[in-house]
Amino acid sequence: MKVQFEDGLVSSDLMGTYNTTHEWIKWAYSWYNFKREGYTNLNISVIKGNDNEAVTGFSKYIPQESQFDYVYEDGTRYVYGVDTYYEVDIVGVGDHPDQVRFILKDPSDNLALRTGEHRNQIQFYSWIVTILYKTMVDNGPYTVEDKGDYYLLTSVNNSEVWFHLKKRN
Repeated sequence: MKVQFEDGLVSSDLMGTYNTTHEWIKWAYSWYNFKREGYTNLNISVIKGNDNEAVTGFSKYIPQESQFDYVYEDGTRYVYGVDTYYEVDIVGVGDHPDQVRFILKDPSDNLALRTGEHRNQIQFYSWIVTILYKTMVDNGPYTVEDKGDYYLLTSVNNSEVWFHLKKRN
């Protein structure tokens, strides 16, 4: 499943938080573009965890600006960037079967994610956790409505905070 941080798919409050996260990343690493078209997804999926090989987590790819892409002879591109992984629990809310809450755990430090092309580099991009993820958690719990291709999650505490959680097909 994924959250696409694009207008109309998340509330203006969450979009503002995403933009703030982007600005902090640009301030520290000007060659990265958190808002690059095609790379605005926050994936919620099974990742390699600290205690188990399969846990729920947020994963986010942070691409570099397009001028740093490797362009092959046939015109296809390799987009350089970094992978980030963070463990999160998604739990139901007692007495409210239509609600969920996110609980941040910690960065994945699984041996398989310590080295190689897809190693976890969240320690260099902590703004994702301290700004974006924390805002999503702090606005919970969320009411969940099945809308067919996606779930609509709306904050119970602030109905102005909502996002689409796209189902994987």
